[in-house]
Amino acid sequence: MKRLLAIIFLAISFAASAQQDSSSFVPKYRRGLMYTVVTSVGTKYTGFLTDETKEFIVLEEKKTGLTHELRKSQIVSARAESDKSAYQSLISENYFADTYMLSGSALLYDKPDISIRYHWFFLDNVNFKISRHWDINVNSIAIYPTSLGFRYAAKMATDTYIGFNGAFVGNVSHYYVSNYILGYYGAARISRGNPNHHFTISAGLLGINNELIGVKTKDPFVNIPFGSIAVSERLREKWTLCGEGFYFPQVQAGFAGVGARFAPHEYTGWTFGCYTYVSLLNNQFRPGQKIVPIPYIGYASNIFRRR
Repeated sequence: MKRLLAIIFLAISFAASAQQDSSSFVPKYRRGLMYTVVTSVGTKYTGFLTDETKEFIVLEEKKTGLTHELRKSQIVSARAESDKSAYQSLISENYFADTYMLSGSALLYDKPDISIRYHWFFLDNVNFKISRHWDINVNSIAIYPTSLGFRYAAKMATDTYIGFNGAFVGNVSHYYVSNYILGYYGAARISRGNPNHHFTISAGLLGINNELIGVKTKDPFVNIPFGSIAVSERLREKWTLCGEGFYFPQVQAGFAGVGARFAPHEYTGWTFGCYTYVSLLNNQFRPGQKIVPIPYIGYASNIFRRR
């Protein structure tokens, strides 16, 4: 237990220091507006401002999907399009780009915030986004806390992001097993694209307390590797199509789901979809014929967006 508390303390301390570093950066431009930018070499770019760091801005051309990463020191002029009609055809920022259905992406947060995710209204996830790169998350079943974890993400190129997250599942009551920890998981991922169109490939390890599943081994945990792939495609201002699949090579099986997210506001999103079991037979993924598809409903809320 002391080791677990030490790990949690280090993660929080590291994340807090990252937040202090990021607080010195003051954005110069407004995300979500279209800009016409002229550089020192005379090149002109017009696009939707999707990201800004201390040294760069990123413009996205809506029609072609191309992105341009421009160094601020080379910008001669940057004009925001003032004609209101120019905004009507634009898709605004996707404030739910960090999640698909059950899994998440490695895209950066646009600002510190607190978000709440509900899966089937009894699996809860609270993310404390303490910086653009770090968050601390608490997962629970209804109101019963079960795990504490963290997430880190970093930008490697204009449209490439890498990230890592991990968590420990605690045994608060000692009712099921004698150990303080029921399980743990960790995953590394890479995401490509932008907040409106992106996909993520992940690989990780899931550890389950052997007492919980009745498996007697010399090791206290049964370790299960897994891989996943997820995709998100924003179709309209308020509608996004998302899908994901998980594969466990030890059993040559997994599950996959597809859904549609409806976001009437920047602080509220609903996801409706369905999952099914899949198995790898003769190098082909086939839905389980004896498995009834499981409907999925999710709800997301970005608390500080209301302010």
